[in-house]
Amino acid sequence: MIITPSIDLDRGVAVKWVGGKPGTGLILGDPIELSERLRVAGFRKLHVVDLTGARIGRITGKALELSRRLSERGFTVRLGGGIRSLGEALAACNSGASEIVIGTLWVSNPQSAARIVKGVRDCRVIAAVDVGSDGFLRVSGWTARSGVSLVRALRVVKELGFDGILYTRIDREGRMVGVDPREVREALLLSKGLYFIYSGGVSSLRDLELLDTLGVDEVVLGMSLYTGSIPWEVATSYA
Repeated sequence: MIITPSIDLDRGVAVKWVGGKPGTGLILGDPIELSERLRVAGFRKLHVVDLTGARIGRITGKALELSRRLSERGFTVRLGGGIRSLGEALAACNSGASEIVIGTLWVSNPQSAARIVKGVRDCRVIAAVDVGSDGFLRVSGWTARSGVSLVRALRVVKELGFDGILYTRIDREGRMVGVDPREVREALLLSKGLYFIYSGGVSSLRDLELLDTLGVDEVVLGMSLYTGSIPWEVATSYA
C-alpha cells in the first residue's frame, strides 16, 4: 500500500475542505510551496483535485498548469476535477499527469466516459466513486445525489474498462472519524480486479494499518496529514 497526499485547488489556492463544502477546513496557500514541503518530506506522488473545475464542469487552466509544474519537479501526478470530455482528458495527460480521474461524466454519460478510457493512451484512467452515507453516489463536486448505488456503480466501472477506482466516503472526508472496515471490505470485493484507492475519514496509524491489511492499494490523505494527526514521517514510510 502507498500513501499519496492530496492537493485540492480552489481558484489557484491549496485548500482542504470538510466534506467538499467551500469555506470549511484549511487554507494551505501556495500549492507549489506546499508541494516543496511534501517533496522534502519524501513524497513523490501527488493527488491533485481541481475543485473549481468540478463545480463548473470543466478542468481549469490553473489545474493544468499546476500539474505541469509538479511533473517538472519530478512528481508523479494524478489529476481530477471537471474532466468531462476526451479533449480535456488528453489535455490533462499532456500536462504531465500520469493518471486522471473521471467522476461525474461516467455516471451521467457512460458512453462519453468509454471514449475517454479507449482514447487515452498515456495515462491511467481512474473512476471516482464518491459515496454518501446512504450508499448512493454523489456527482457535480458532491453537490448532487445520482441515484446510482455502489453495487451498480462498480459493475459499470468494470464494464467501461477503467484502470481503477478512487473510493471516497464523502460524509467522512475531512472529518477524521476513522475507517469502517465492513464498508471497505464490501467495496474491495465489488471492485475485485481493479486498482483500489481509498479516501475519507482516515485519522490514525491504526486506520492505515487496517487499510493495508484489508488489501487497499493506495490511500489518499488530506486533513489528517495537514493537521498532524498522522505524522509525515509515518506517512512517508508508505510513500
